Amino acid sequence: MKTAVSSRRHSALEALNEAHLLAISPFVFQAMVAMTDLGLFKALDDAGEAGLTLEALQSASGCDEYTARSLLEVAVRFDVVQKRDANYSLTDMGIFFVNDLHVGINFRFTRDVCYEGLSHLTTSFKESRPAGLKVFGEWPTIYPGIQKLPPVAKKSWFEFDHHYSDEAYPKALPLVFKDGIDSITDVGGNTGKWAKCCCDWCDDIRVAVVDLPEQCETVDKVMAEAGLSNRVTTYPMNVLSDLPFPKTETKAWWMSQFLDCFSPVQIVAILKKAHAAMADDAKLFILEPFIGRQPFPVADACLAAMSLYFTALANGTSRFYPYDEFVIYLEAAGFEIERIHDGLGMEHTLLVCRKKGYA
Repeated sequence: MKTAVSSRRHSALEALNEAHLLAISPFVFQAMVAMTDLGLFKALDDAGEAGLTLEALQSASGCDEYTARSLLEVAVRFDVVQKRDANYSLTDMGIFFVNDLHVGINFRFTRDVCYEGLSHLTTSFKESRPAGLKVFGEWPTIYPGIQKLPPVAKKSWFEFDHHYSDEAYPKALPLVFKDGIDSITDVGGNTGKWAKCCCDWCDDIRVAVVDLPEQCETVDKVMAEAGLSNRVTTYPMNVLSDLPFPKTETKAWWMSQFLDCFSPVQIVAILKKAHAAMADDAKLFILEPFIGRQPFPVADACLAAMSLYFTALANGTSRFYPYDEFVIYLEAAGFEIERIHDGLGMEHTLLVCRKKGYA
């Protein structure tokens, strides 16, 4: 099944076939869910290249003949499974689907967090609110409710959220803590991952965390358990309120996977508040996955598609932003980009920003 990353030049018949495949893609996704949950993929993966007969696959997975035949028919047609003589085995695509870490994280996030809520996408766009969030709870956005999500959804949400940043943070640390920077304000500290990384990086680093009260409670608990409460200070607040950011007097400010949670108007407002609170010579570091700065087209396609999570479930108004649009928001808030570091982790770019006019 081709995607938007392939050539846009098709014959009429090819275009019609692609349209048909797109129309039935939810059936294919749910078939992959069922094959995962029912143990068919595990049995095929364990069997390796030799594969299994239908009867052996039924025995290994515990599925009846109807289940196995129905799901294998889909998997074969979509090149996830192949049939050679009487044996079924995973194709190369199937091997990646079952075993690749990044594919698995995206799959579980889609299945456990997004799929049901995405059925309310049209309403979300019409009403500029996350209409699909009601499948989990009655919150205005997902952020106050993250700790209250059902266990499976909560696990997949944090797995997705942390996986990409966890790969990027080790590469970001030496790019941030240079030129005498020994203190940083983390706006949108989430569970304190970045704050702890900073403290582990150097013994004299001081961190201020600004986030919702619920998130600050989590950060306080994590830091207390790690013995870092004396180096990490939290400032509970809603960043969209009229209150100014605290003047933390840190030499750097940090926003990681944070601004994609807000609309363009909100992004500019948040950046302006940071501009007002920062010292004139302080640096602003922004870590984001930007559409248009990815090394492979499929990564841009994934970001564009998964942006709809923000619409249907997170807040109703934000997305993963194209880099060329995001630069406009920075400039409108009084910042200019000093340096750009691409390729941090899987998809992230680190923007090193300063106030305009302060070199």
